This record gives sequence, C-alpha cells and structure tokens, in this order.
Amino acid sequence: MSDLAAAAAALGIPEELASRSASARAAANGTSAGDVLAAWAGGGSVAAATPPPPPAAEPTSEPEPEPTTSPEPAPAATAPAPQPEPQVTLAPVAVMVEVAEPIEAA
Repeated sequence: MSDLAAAAAALGIPEELASRSASARAAANGTSAGDVLAAWAGGGSVAAATPPPPPAAEPTSEPEPEPTTSPEPAPAATAPAPQPEPQVTLAPVAVMVEVAEPIEAA
C-alpha cells in the first residue's frame, strides 16, 4: 500500500484530497509531500523544516559619525486646560400621566 493510500485510509478521506492536503502542508512546512504522507500514513506528525538562518548584515565601509554636541532636551509639554462640558437641555419626548381610578366597593 502506498503512502498516499495509507494516509487517505488513516485520515478517512479520498486519495485526491489527501494528495492536495499533503502538498499544501508540505509547502507550508518547507518539507516534501512524501514526508507528509509518510507521517500521516504512520499516524505521526509532520515536523517543520528548520528555516534557513537569516543572512548576516553586511558591514558598512564607513562608520556612522558620532554627534559632536549633545542635543538639547525638548521643552516639557504642558497639558491643555480641560474644557468645560457644554450644557445640554433636553426636551421631553413623552409625558406620562397616571390616573387613579376609583375602587368600587363590593
């Protein structure tokens, strides 16, 4: 039984879907589809390939010039004075009137 058939059987999906899924997982992990199918067929997990080390930064031929004078500190910012909130007058939307009805004696 091939890895594709074994992986599809282990996952309970059609072989075509297992093949496409393995290709997508391999592309995401940086491995081969065969490695993914082999892991799935055996019930294992797929280890992601180790990413290549980042390229070393090229040293510049000219060093950056050091500042000759120290920068002056910026003046301290003052917080603006709080503004009073405007008074809002609301108009009544509805007026409720309660009318007491007389209670009749039995």
